[in-house]
Amino acid sequence: MILNGVQCVLRAYTDTAQNPNFDTPLHAHLSHLSTSIHTSSSAFASASSAPGTLSTTLFLFTVPASTCNVLGTLHGGATATLFDLTTSIAVAAVAKPGMFQGLGVTRTLNVTYLRPVSEGMRVVVGNEVLSVGGKLAVVRGWIREVDGEVDGKVDEKVDEKVDGDGAGGGEGTQEVRMKGGYLATCEHGKVNTDSPAGRGRPGKSKL
Repeated sequence: MILNGVQCVLRAYTDTAQNPNFDTPLHAHLSHLSTSIHTSSSAFASASSAPGTLSTTLFLFTVPASTCNVLGTLHGGATATLFDLTTSIAVAAVAKPGMFQGLGVTRTLNVTYLRPVSEGMRVVVGNEVLSVGGKLAVVRGWIREVDGEVDGKVDEKVDEKVDGDGAGGGEGTQEVRMKGGYLATCEHGKVNTDSPAGRGRPGKSKL
């Protein structure tokens, strides 16, 4: 149920492969790891996310050559597009009728590039919904390198517990370890474009 919104958006993005758009080339290299909804009693939120975080969505991304610059590292524009894509999907986890069911549109997208992300590198793209309301939402994003191999199919389970520097964990989940610090971070401010609840369909999304 919580995950349904995220899954619906992921399916919609997959469908755009038949009618490619600007961020379509990223989809084949991006896998959904987990989505967690946080409550005031959630140890996950207090231990692994910024205080007050509403939800956390994690993705696994392998950097393809098509997104790199002449230095063989992830292009700055591709990084911004990756953040734009994944933070928007993250909003779907907390969307409600009349509030970001159409994912909204970008108001601001501030990206900080900290370290080069090399071609072929496997990274975790994390997205934390910090605030969401009837008009505005704020999502924080970050990229970290995967430590070691990721075997098997990634899991799509709600309320996975993150233990220490790992992503996932718990029975039947795919654990992904991360190493080092952040490679890039962002803050994405979004504007709600949905019609008021009970007054027609959600506003036009960016899909």
